[in-house]
Amino acid sequence: MPERAINVSTRQVQSKRFTPHGEANFLYAEDDLLIVNATGPFNLEFIENLEVVEYSLMQEMSLRYPTWYALVTVSVSMMMTPDTLQRYAQHRKKMGEAGLNPKAIAFVMAPDVEGRSLMHPHLAQLYSEAGVQFAEFTEEQDARAWLMQIKQA
Repeated sequence: MPERAINVSTRQVQSKRFTPHGEANFLYAEDDLLIVNATGPFNLEFIENLEVVEYSLMQEMSLRYPTWYALVTVSVSMMMTPDTLQRYAQHRKKMGEAGLNPKAIAFVMAPDVEGRSLMHPHLAQLYSEAGVQFAEFTEEQDARAWLMQIKQA
């Protein structure tokens, strides 16, 4: 698959108030698959920065590919405060209404990622409400296989 380097990070956005906790690095696209590495825990300022970064990237992916997918590897922590989770859910819904969400997103998290099991039902609900198929895996190869099944369906 041809790769297209992206190399954009939430760290590149100037925060208006407090320091963001958490980081998302949009590394490259493999055709219609966007590859992201994220490190938590995540706070509201992180989500605000994520909104800025994602909007243009999601527009570009949606213009290139009417149907596209995302693979997100999360390390350290998946924890979010309730207000952060609410803001993220609102962001995903808004992106969905604009037709900018991926068709499916696979999260890869090692078993020792903090908050993994606690956050799973919240993530599943917010992605479902945003019209995005969601699954979580401990191994990248399993996540890629799941995404490939969805592509071929």
